[in-house]
Amino acid sequence: MKLNSLLIGATNNNILAIFLGEAGGIGFVGGVGGFILGWGVSKLINIFSASYLANQASAQGYMGNTMLATVTPFWLPIFAIVFATIVGLISGLYPSLNAATLVPVSALKYE
Repeated sequence: MKLNSLLIGATNNNILAIFLGEAGGIGFVGGVGGFILGWGVSKLINIFSASYLANQASAQGYMGNTMLATVTPFWLPIFAIVFATIVGLISGLYPSLNAATLVPVSALKYE
């Protein structure tokens, strides 16, 4: 019988992977949420500024096109989400290394 089959619980690598996975997941969700929020705010700014400029143009007798367009390049959301995920992983590296090197008995004792 192998010694590894007798071990119960998680190894240090398992704990490290769990903590890094959580940190990366939180960064990913934050990146997606930040992009959605930024995209929505840019659309609101576009609506309000177009309305304001149309009112200003009609007050001066100009009847041309006063539409503004906020443009989000296709690479920006991808970059923002990847960047947020990497920042989450980097910020979770130190706590995950600390958690992986703790002795389980002392971790439970000083909860």
